[in-house]
Amino acid sequence: MKPAFTPVPEIHLPSGQIVPAFEVSTFLCGKRVVPNDNPDAEPRCVVDSQDDLAPWCYMSYCQARQACIAAGWQLITETQWLAIAYDVARHPANWTGGAPGAGRLEQGLRQGFTDGPISATPNGRIRLPEIAHANSEKRWKTLSNGKRLCDFGGNAWSWIFDDVQGTPDGRSTVMDADSISLTTATFGPRYRGMGIRPIDRQVWDGRALIRGGAYHSGKDAGAFALYAAIAWRGYKSIGFRATRAIGAAENDHV
Repeated sequence: MKPAFTPVPEIHLPSGQIVPAFEVSTFLCGKRVVPNDNPDAEPRCVVDSQDDLAPWCYMSYCQARQACIAAGWQLITETQWLAIAYDVARHPANWTGGAPGAGRLEQGLRQGFTDGPISATPNGRIRLPEIAHANSEKRWKTLSNGKRLCDFGGNAWSWIFDDVQGTPDGRSTVMDADSISLTTATFGPRYRGMGIRPIDRQVWDGRALIRGGAYHSGKDAGAFALYAAIAWRGYKSIGFRATRAIGAAENDHV
């Protein structure tokens, strides 16, 4: 089965920056075990995007980036994430009040009703399914082109390649007050579903950006949620999302 990817249209950010169209993994990337090319060797793990796979966590930033590259993809960048978040925030279906700015932007699976990050088709890991399946835990976001993404906010954080103010290998550095990482969100931190966001001049040397929030992040989760974690460590609640060029499906290595 081919990995599931969703097309994202060209987005014009409020800063005036244009983010070209691309494709993003429909789901947080999961781990699939496949036979090794050498029949005498152990099976190997590859990255995939399918509704039956739980997010592949306990991967460091560097490992997540390499897993994407090995599949012929790229780890999602900061500008790509912002493009999706900004597009999501303009679609009425993603707001509890039925219009942009009305109510709050849906924040996803975040209230601690699971034991950890789960697949889009969970099997037994939801402790309180009658609550977790309610609108308060809405997991799908709709883009302006009508396409949808699962868990773009909530379930598991996503490692981000910082192409805004980061190092050449995508790790974070100092974030200025006028950075689009801080100014693109529609509202202030933790207000109307925006999720957590740091103050400016935050020094995150040795760390990599994470976005979206996790299954237990509560009000800190959301499409614009932003934090950072130590780049060489793996965490239970941090996964990743992949991107690829439009029409690049034939180059998939999965």
